[in-house]
Amino acid sequence: MEVAAGGTTVDEGPVGGGSASAQDSVVKLPRPKRWRRRRNWLIGLGTAVVVIGGLIAAVIFTPIFAVKNIAVDGTKLASESTILKELDSLMQVPLPQISTGEVYSLVSDVPQVREVSIEASPPSTLVVHIEERVPVAVLKDGNDFKLIDEEGTRLATVKDRVDAPYPLIDGDQEDLGEDIFRATTAVLGALPADILGKLEHASAESEDSVELSLENGKRVLWGNAERSKLKAKVLGILLEETKAKPAEGELLEPQQPIEVYDVSAPTRPVTR
Repeated sequence: MEVAAGGTTVDEGPVGGGSASAQDSVVKLPRPKRWRRRRNWLIGLGTAVVVIGGLIAAVIFTPIFAVKNIAVDGTKLASESTILKELDSLMQVPLPQISTGEVYSLVSDVPQVREVSIEASPPSTLVVHIEERVPVAVLKDGNDFKLIDEEGTRLATVKDRVDAPYPLIDGDQEDLGEDIFRATTAVLGALPADILGKLEHASAESEDSVELSLENGKRVLWGNAERSKLKAKVLGILLEETKAKPAEGELLEPQQPIEVYDVSAPTRPVTR
């Protein structure tokens, strides 16, 4: 502070501080290159996230990818028109919003459908692949014949027995009881198609006494449903052996015709 003539006080600025011009003239050091690279990288990343997010949102919600056509394949027993009707609510829904679980929930009431898988065919077609239940037996219902799978699900109805080339079960769940019926269908479900096609009847008086009848009238004593895969393999070998013909010039002793194949103990099968 300085006293001027006449007692006037002149303020020269803060004590110990430089002038404003001196402070403004301080040189600012440049940022390190590493910091600038990181800043540019973060800006680029943020821009990419925004762009990708916008593209994803456009794909998911844009009407360009809305379903306009539904194609169904894999149906033999189920009606394609019935399945398309069940899937009608998916029309105009964007393809990316549709899940396999949603499609299955829509067609699960169709008895022939076991599983589904889906495939998007842009821009607007949804392909639905159907895996159907496999018929293994027939039930007689009045003058009709019902095709059923190994769980007892009724898959189709035919008028003529010739159109149902599966073994006829002598009774349904109510006639045989749930346990016996399940044991019988489980046995049939374990059979390969070539053996299943040779059967005429399937019956059981208990879970441990499942019996099968071949088209030629011969019987197969199966027992229970345990080890059915092995029993089916053994039965297939026995059936092939009975069809075998002797080699040219080979003489075989006459044998009694086989009427019964007993595979209830598959490691010790018996024929008689």
